[in-house]
Amino acid sequence: MTIRIRQTPFDREFGDNPGTFEVHPDLVLAQIGVIAMAGSEDLPETLGEEPDPGDPDYQIVTYDPGPQDTTTPAGRVRQLLKDLVDSPSVITLIGLGPDFVYPDGYTFEDSAATTYTGGNPDILYDTHNCDGDGRWMTGTDGSEVCTTSAAILFHELCHVHLGHPGADYETDEQEAVGAENDLHLAEGRTPRDPNQREVGCGCPDGCCIVASVASGSPFAPEVNALRQVRDRVLRRTETGMHFFDAFFSEYYSFSVPVARIMARDEATRETVAAWLVRPLVKAWDMALAYIRQPGDGTGLEELAREAMESGETYPSWFSWRQAREVLEQAAAGGSLPAPAGDLGPELETIRGILGERLPACPHVRWGIVAPLAIYARLQEFGQGRIAPQAMDRWLKEALDEWLAALPLEYLQTRMTPEELAHDLPELSTILFSSPESRSAFGARFVKEFSVAPDSRVAEKLRREGYSP
Repeated sequence: MTIRIRQTPFDREFGDNPGTFEVHPDLVLAQIGVIAMAGSEDLPETLGEEPDPGDPDYQIVTYDPGPQDTTTPAGRVRQLLKDLVDSPSVITLIGLGPDFVYPDGYTFEDSAATTYTGGNPDILYDTHNCDGDGRWMTGTDGSEVCTTSAAILFHELCHVHLGHPGADYETDEQEAVGAENDLHLAEGRTPRDPNQREVGCGCPDGCCIVASVASGSPFAPEVNALRQVRDRVLRRTETGMHFFDAFFSEYYSFSVPVARIMARDEATRETVAAWLVRPLVKAWDMALAYIRQPGDGTGLEELAREAMESGETYPSWFSWRQAREVLEQAAAGGSLPAPAGDLGPELETIRGILGERLPACPHVRWGIVAPLAIYARLQEFGQGRIAPQAMDRWLKEALDEWLAALPLEYLQTRMTPEELAHDLPELSTILFSSPESRSAFGARFVKEFSVAPDSRVAEKLRREGYSP
């Protein structure tokens, strides 16, 4: 019959570790999209989902890539996915996160996925790839190479496609790895050694699907730069890990339809790369330069000057001032107004998707929209030939204000004040290195976590420079 994706929490009543576990259907669909791309820029227009008429807890995957050249790895990957979408069985995908525990007490760090056979198969797998740490495998060249959550899912789909009952574990695994390698080869990765079972956590990698499509590759310099922000800044503390969980979920709630539009129109891909991906990389470069040396701003001024002299422009009818106003409004959670000029159908559809989703995505607004607004204001200053001293003062104040506005609402549901306070020294290094940003963040921390003035947390805030 079909592949379907579970939309509601997964309740498991059996085993020694029963519970209700959060599912991540948007990530599942995004990772199916990575499989369907099979190393190319082309996300098929027919990839999507529709409600399961027999069960509201599920969405059915739709996919029809057309005729495929199965003499190529990419063609075999797409054909396998198409065959499973058209399968007479119901294949259920349950995308789970770091909170999942198997009945025997093992976690995804021990085993990234499992497929329950007997009747219609259920695939349970790790959508977060070792809680964002990444998973390595042994390549055919003997090296440790990174894999992705999409490849983990594809491996389980290969088991289903090959009809493995699980009776001969070693043989089944070798055959599934052989089929899985088509995806690795299509993506230009080192294939996996079917005779080696060693795998483990600790291999940062991933696929920002919008940046990957816009840049033409999940390994483009822009995508790698954004991965560095993720791994070297956002995910170095427990606070950052929880932030990124929320960001991840929000981002993939809209990135698949956006990437689908981009994939079918080259002009739209270039526009997104020019308006979003490249400016975002430059904005974060400036932020990191400031975080490294907030006092004298060494490196920041040079990056700012390069940005202002880059000659980048929006369309003639859409100025940097207009861009800044739209981005500032969106960063504050407001609507995404239509510009004065004609965006064209593709960009207008993307604007509609973002306008609907961004108000409910505070972590995306902080991590993407707010730095873009700073970058647009910087370009606006450049066109007005503002005095270097005034620009420098404004930029540092803007960066302090932005960094200190790190969303706290989700963190309140995942961390105690004591746990967040434990991260303060590290956060002083990777985010709040200036006294101004520490003070502003500390004030929000005290207010939103209701920190008592005579508590240990308040003392920690004072000791670490987050309050007077």
